[in-house]
Order: sequence, then structure tokens, then C-alpha cells
Amino acid sequence: MVLLLEKLIKIDIHRLVRNDYWAATVGDYRLELNPIRSGSNYFLTLNVNDVPTSRRWMLSTRPIRGRLQRGGSIPWDNSEVWYVHSANGRRRSHLYIDAATCLIGTHDEHGARYRGNCLSAKKRQAEKLFREALYAIRQNKS
Repeated sequence: MVLLLEKLIKIDIHRLVRNDYWAATVGDYRLELNPIRSGSNYFLTLNVNDVPTSRRWMLSTRPIRGRLQRGGSIPWDNSEVWYVHSANGRRRSHLYIDAATCLIGTHDEHGARYRGNCLSAKKRQAEKLFREALYAIRQNKS
């Protein structure tokens, strides 16, 4: 069964870093996420029931480029967007919490998908038959 992103609690990383804090109660747990600086790097740390855990994610920024209409400029304190790095090193703009298991991570770490990316049983069967037929054709050519 595929875990759907629509059923997970979504945490916007940029808003979290700008507000310097995020907290929520999920089940019996009080979860807190805090951005911290360690040397020249920024990390997002997790506290559960006011107890620090070893779980943390690396944070990075991307400058906002471009021009605004009518000669406007981007203020210096709003000139970057914050991201969290997933376990595979990709930058993501959101963390997700699975309320059923209290697991926290990016959609890559959850293996979650949007509902539109999930194929129906009929479409999966048709795709499987197509791949098998394609494989048979390729085997006959060799």
C-alpha cells in the first residue's frame, strides 16, 4: 500500500526557519523542531516531549533571483528560501509527519506519493503487460 502525502502532516521549512520554531502535539508526543547553527552549517533538530533527540536534518538556502515589477527590489531579509536535505541529499521544501507512526522525514524518506502519482490496479496491470511484451520483443531481437 502506498502512503499518500495528503494524509501526512506538512511542515513548511522556510516558514519554520523564519519563525525560528515549530511545535505540535501528535498523539501522546509533543514534537518541536528548532533550527540551530553548528559551525558554518545550519541544522534542524528534533525534540520529543522537551527531550533532545539525535535526529537532525541539514538546512540550506537558495537566493531569490530576478526582478520585481515597477522597479521594486527584494528586501535583504527576504532574499533567500530555506530547504531541508533528505537522506539521499536532495533539497526539499517540506518535512512530513505520519501521525499513525510519529515518523518525521521528507517525502523521499516516507516513500509517500501524491494521489495523482498512484496508478490504479487496472493501469498497473496494463503497464506490467506492456513491459513484459516489450521485454519479449527485445529478447527475440538478440
